[in-house]
Amino acid sequence: MSVQADNLHVYRVVGGSVTAVYLASAVYRSGILHRILPTAITKPVDEMVGAVLGKQPPQWASSYLACAEKHLLPTFGRTLEGFVLSVAGSMAFYLEPRVPIMLPIALTAIPCLATFLVPQEEMTPIGRRGLYALMAFSCGYSFGPINVTFPTLIGCPFFSMVTSVIFGATVTTVICRTKVSQIIHCQILSCAAGMFTLAELQRRAPSPIQPQTWIILQVLLSGALSAYTLWSISKWEKDVKPVIDIEREATMLYGVSAITFFTVARLVVGVILRTASHDKRQSAATRRQLQGLGKTVLATNQVVATFMCLSGYILVVSHLQGKFGQTFAANAGTVGKLGDAIIGFVLP
Repeated sequence: MSVQADNLHVYRVVGGSVTAVYLASAVYRSGILHRILPTAITKPVDEMVGAVLGKQPPQWASSYLACAEKHLLPTFGRTLEGFVLSVAGSMAFYLEPRVPIMLPIALTAIPCLATFLVPQEEMTPIGRRGLYALMAFSCGYSFGPINVTFPTLIGCPFFSMVTSVIFGATVTTVICRTKVSQIIHCQILSCAAGMFTLAELQRRAPSPIQPQTWIILQVLLSGALSAYTLWSISKWEKDVKPVIDIEREATMLYGVSAITFFTVARLVVGVILRTASHDKRQSAATRRQLQGLGKTVLATNQVVATFMCLSGYILVVSHLQGKFGQTFAANAGTVGKLGDAIIGFVLP
């Protein structure tokens, strides 16, 4: 095997083994084994675990345990629900790509603003959850062109990465009994799950972006999630019954992931444009135009670059929807056609 194949094998074995250990621990802590196995088997296991961890959590950990049960687990679960709905939205784009792209973008922004601006007590719980589901599904549809065009380059690796982060946070919240242990184990499990899924994805659908790059980004996202966890716990330590808005906080976590996704897509497209600008087969004028586009996409001013890219994204996708219609995402040769159409649109 090559060095790269050996590395992927190591990532899969190590990541899969660590993830399996944590999953086994989560299954034990959830009480499933006690319901399906006889007492003769579970009692010795309980005694062994009790001897290692102590039969009761420390008294000073009560704030964390209350926060984990009533705040962190529901928020992480709702965020993961949003990721799944986003995948469904991208699949909906694949099946029916003719919906004007401004409609799902509007249906992403309006529920998001409503969740933050309208007080929780003025909306029914079902209504707020419905707004969150609409936002996540519409956001997935809005990013459908990126996921369809770059499935192995951006779409699938990014979903694996963010899902691993939320998965690690959820499982360790179930297992751990103090905030320090949760933070540490969250980093370990998130990295292990990311190593396994990204290596398996790279093995089945090779991409120019290696798993190591995604794992570095995953560590940064996991660190940000840990900071959110500490902030949430601090609220419970200061207030016995803090006001909890699961949809608002899940929207915040989902929004960070969506912004990160668009930023990654912008950087990847910028690198592609920069690379294309050095292609000697293109004319000098075309290379200069591609280089200028690359500089715009990779501009130092992130606000300006994001606004320019979002505007260009809407224009290009709207143009392609009008030109290709159903074949935008349904035909096998779509990616090549998209590439030709983008070049024809931005370089008339």
